[in-house]
Amino acid sequence: MSRLPPHLLRLTDGLPSDKRPEIEEAIATSPYLQQRMNQAIEAGQLRHIRLTPPGVNEGGHYDSPKKAIYVSVDTFTKPGLEEPRKRIDVITSTLGHETGHALNAAESRKTLHFVAPQITEEIRAAGPGGSADVTPHFSLYQRAARRDEAIAEIKGWNALASRIQYTSGGIITREAMLERAAPTTNCAKLDEERLPQLARGIVLDRDMHMSDTRLPKAGAINVEPVAQCHFDQSARTLGAQGKADYRNYYGAYLIEQVGQDTAHWVRPPTVKLDMARLGLDPAQLESTGLNLGGRNLGLIDTSDGQRLITLRHADDGKKQVPDGFVVAHDRDVRDDERIPRLARFGDDTLPLRGEPAPIPTTPAALRDPGHPQHTLYETLKRHLPDYASEARLSQFTEACHTAGITSRSLATIDAKAHRRAFQPRRAGRASNSTWIRRLSHGIPACSGATRLPGHCRSAACRHRPRRLRRCRGPRTDQGPQRGDVPEASPR
Repeated sequence: MSRLPPHLLRLTDGLPSDKRPEIEEAIATSPYLQQRMNQAIEAGQLRHIRLTPPGVNEGGHYDSPKKAIYVSVDTFTKPGLEEPRKRIDVITSTLGHETGHALNAAESRKTLHFVAPQITEEIRAAGPGGSADVTPHFSLYQRAARRDEAIAEIKGWNALASRIQYTSGGIITREAMLERAAPTTNCAKLDEERLPQLARGIVLDRDMHMSDTRLPKAGAINVEPVAQCHFDQSARTLGAQGKADYRNYYGAYLIEQVGQDTAHWVRPPTVKLDMARLGLDPAQLESTGLNLGGRNLGLIDTSDGQRLITLRHADDGKKQVPDGFVVAHDRDVRDDERIPRLARFGDDTLPLRGEPAPIPTTPAALRDPGHPQHTLYETLKRHLPDYASEARLSQFTEACHTAGITSRSLATIDAKAHRRAFQPRRAGRASNSTWIRRLSHGIPACSGATRLPGHCRSAACRHRPRRLRRCRGPRTDQGPQRGDVPEASPR
C-alpha cells in the first residue's frame, strides 16, 4: 500500500487495526479523493474517519459537529463484498460522497438556518386556531438537499474512477467503470442481461469522471441527472426502520420541527402541506421514528382537497440530523449531535388560550430586538420599499450576514432588474458585492443604486435627500405574497 501523507494518516487514528488498512488503501489509491479530503481539511470540515456501530441502516454519513466521516462497519462483512477489491471500491465511493458533504456543510447549514425560522414564523403568525401552509418552505429545503446529495454523489463517483485508473496503470474503460460502480451507486445499474448501464443524461469525460462542464444558467451539467437517479429514485432504505426514501428522510426533520414547535400549544394552528408535491408519505415519515414533542401531529394534506392526516410520535424517536448526510445504500443517521435549532418557541408550557410561549434567549425572528442580526435587518427594512415581504427581508439579511456585511459597513444597495447587490465599504470604496437573484415578488425593479449615505440614483426617483431614501422605481409585480420564499437556497 502506498504511504499517505501524515495529515491524511491522522484521519484514521483510532480505527480498529483490522479495518484501518483498507480505509487507508482506499484513500491512497484515489488521487482525486486525496485532493478533496485536503480541501475539506483546509476548510476545517474534516478531522476524523470513524466506523458506525454494527447493525445500523447506513453505508456512511458525515457528522458536521464532530467533523467526522463515518463508514459503516457492516461494509466489511456485507454479502457480495467478500473480495477486498470490491470492498475497497465501496469504501472509496463512500469516502468521496461524504467528503462532498463535508465540503458543502457550511452551505447546508445556511439553508437550514434560513428555512427553520421561516417555518416557525409562519406558524407563529397564524396564531391559535389559524392556519399556515408551510409547503414552500419544505420545498426550498428539499431542493437544497437534493442538489447537495447530487454533488456529493458526483464526488463519490469521481473518487472511484480515480482509484480504478490509478490501480490500472492509467488505463480505464467505460465498461470497467460501470461494472465496478454498479455496487456503489444508483446511477449505474445492471440491465436484464447483466450489462452495466449509466443513468440517462450523465456525461463522462475520457477519465470516466463525471464532467464538470457547466451550462449557462443551469450550472454543472451532471447535477440534475445525478439528482434524478440518486435522490428522486432512491430506494426506501433510510430511517430507523430502513423504509424511507430521501424525500421523506429529509422531510422528517422539518416535520419534527413543526410537531415540537406546536406540541405545547393549547389551540395550535392548522398546518397545511401539499404532500404529493413534496413526495411525502405518512408511513415513510413515521418509519424514521418521529420525535414530535410528545404527542401526535395533525396535518392537512392539500394534495387532493383538505385531507386530515395524523403522524404518530415515536416514544423512542430520536431527533433527525439534517447535516448528517449519508450515502445511497443502507442508510440511517443514528448519532445525537445536533445543529442548534434556531426556531423554537421554548420549552415552557404555553399560557392559557394557546398563546405561544416566551421567546428563548436567542429570538428566532429577525424583527425581535434581541436577535443578533436585528440591527442589520432594521437597516435593510428602512432602505427598502415598504411592501418588501418579510421573507425577502430575511433572505437579504441572511445573505449580507453570511458575506460579512453589517449595518455599519453596508454602503450600497444596487438594484438591477430582478437582482439586488449589497456592497460594504472597503477602504473608502464599495467592494465584494453580495447578489440576490431570481426575485419574483416583494421588491420592485429599479434602475441604479441606493447609496449610504448619498442619494438614490434611480431615474425614477431624481431626489437628493440628506439621508438615505428608498428607491421607488416602477413596480413589475403584484407585491408580496403570503409564504413568499426565494427560488434558490440563500447564498
